[in-house]
Amino acid sequence: MDNEWEQMAEDIRRSVEAVARAHARAEALQEAPTHHNLLAYQKELQALIKELKALDYLVHHEIEATVEDIGDVLNRALVGRKAPYRHSPEIHSSEDKKAP
Repeated sequence: MDNEWEQMAEDIRRSVEAVARAHARAEALQEAPTHHNLLAYQKELQALIKELKALDYLVHHEIEATVEDIGDVLNRALVGRKAPYRHSPEIHSSEDKKAP
């Protein structure tokens, strides 16, 4: 359970950082409305949307995400790797980063 809270806190931290980056790009675009600044702003908005969609899915589909996590654990136990397909967004855990 602690790992789930830590993961949610990490997801929120990444989302807040994405908001800060998008805000900085918006300010740069207001100061100098160039094509480059517009593209950079759009890129940061897309990253923010991705982070927020992952959080939104987990909040509204907690049971489905948990079932898929259990499927990943079972697949690792049986074949040594995560399940090949997930319907819910991938959660970025430190354990996944260690896996080859």
